[in-house]
Amino acid sequence: MTVTIRPLQENDRAPVIAMLKEGVALKHFLPTAYTQANALLGAALSGVPFTMIKLRAGQTRPHQVTSRAWVAEVNSVPAAFALSLVHANEIEIHLAWTLKALRRTGCMTALIQHEITLNNGQKRIYARCYKKSTWAVSCFQKNGFTLANTGDPVELTL
Repeated sequence: MTVTIRPLQENDRAPVIAMLKEGVALKHFLPTAYTQANALLGAALSGVPFTMIKLRAGQTRPHQVTSRAWVAEVNSVPAAFALSLVHANEIEIHLAWTLKALRRTGCMTALIQHEITLNNGQKRIYARCYKKSTWAVSCFQKNGFTLANTGDPVELTL
């Protein structure tokens, strides 16, 4: 299997929404994920900054951010995505999913490594995962992230 990472495109909305629906059906995401994700996808496509409440070290604060998103394809079919928020000196891998049928194909590792390589050590990289996403937490840890906060969601940092 070949995994290819590329920037999100407008025609990726439907496959990404389908991935979110799978995440909701598997009780990984709350049903509100659609509303949030649709706005974030639009922002990633437009590149326009926006204000978002972010959780850091157990505290929430508004921040001006931009978002960017990547799609992992397996044999030319969208299999996973990752959406990151960029703010000042940090990047947060905010929302990600791999289709259940295509897990263990290297998609999430490829997406994480793509973000790390793109960053080139210039900003601190964070990720947030729900505790029940043990596979996601494990994947981030295998890619050099460590737990920074044990709440729910857990925060990991590189």
